[in-house]
Amino acid sequence: MNGTDGVARVVAWSIVDGYFPPDETRVALHGDAPVDTLTAHRYRRVARLSNAHLLDVGNASIESMNDELTDAMTRQLARDMRRQFSSPEAAARAVQTGETRIVVRTWSP
Repeated sequence: MNGTDGVARVVAWSIVDGYFPPDETRVALHGDAPVDTLTAHRYRRVARLSNAHLLDVGNASIESMNDELTDAMTRQLARDMRRQFSSPEAAARAVQTGETRIVVRTWSP
C-alpha cells in the first residue's frame, strides 16, 4: 500500500495496536468481570465509530478483529487525508504522536 492509503494504514495500525495490543487484550477478554466486559465494549465502540463490520468479540481472534478495525480506519483516514492534504507527503508530515499521562488519585476520608 503506497501513497495516502499507506500513510493512513500506518496511522490506523498504530491506533488499533495502541488501544488493543494483542497479548494484553487476549488476557483482558478472557479475564474476570468487569475487565472482559469493558474490553468487549471498547472493541464494539471502536468498530461502530470506524464503520467496521460487526465484530464477533466472543469468538474471533484478536488478530482478525484488529485487522478489521485497521482496515476500516484505513479507509476512513485515507478519505479524510485526501480531503485535507495536497499530497501523501503532506499527510505524513502532519502525523504526530504523543503521550497522555493519566493520574488517578484516591481520597481517604
